[in-house]
Formats: sequence, C-alpha cells, structure tokens
Amino acid sequence: MSIALSARVLSFGASVEACRHFLSMLERQREGIAKAKAEGKYKGRKPTGEDKTTELRRLVEAEGVAVPEAAKRLGIGRATAYRLIQRAPAVA
Repeated sequence: MSIALSARVLSFGASVEACRHFLSMLERQREGIAKAKAEGKYKGRKPTGEDKTTELRRLVEAEGVAVPEAAKRLGIGRATAYRLIQRAPAVA
C-alpha cells in the first residue's frame, strides 16, 4: 500500500469517526430535550409579537400606517408583522 493511499484511508477513517461522534451527540441532545419536555422544563421559544396583533391591525387598517413603520413602532420585525396580519382576522 502506498503512502498516499494509506493517508487517504486514515483520513477517511477519521472523518467516519467524526461523523459517528456528531450523530451520537445529536442523539444525546434529542434525548435531553425529550426528558426536559417531559419534566415541563423545555417549552421552546416564546412567540414574538402575538400580543401586539390587535394594535398592529389598528395601526395598519384604521390609521393607514405602512406595515414596516407599524412594525418599527411596536418593536417587532417586519416579517413578523406581515405574518401576524396574514393570520389575524380583520379589525371591524
């Protein structure tokens, strides 16, 4: 076996080992998250801007403020503002 071939085989073996290590790390992480959820300690990320939907709709529909400006005034992201408007019913 040539030196170059030996080096490739060793390199391949090292990358396989690194992949195995990474996958076992992900598996342990999933197990930890499942355990934390079962104990009620892991709730995920809190929704952003959900409590500002009514105010956002009022600004955009009643006052005629542009969505990016309304988002800026309320301290939420532009994409979040568009998503909230799309999901929420219209203000009467």
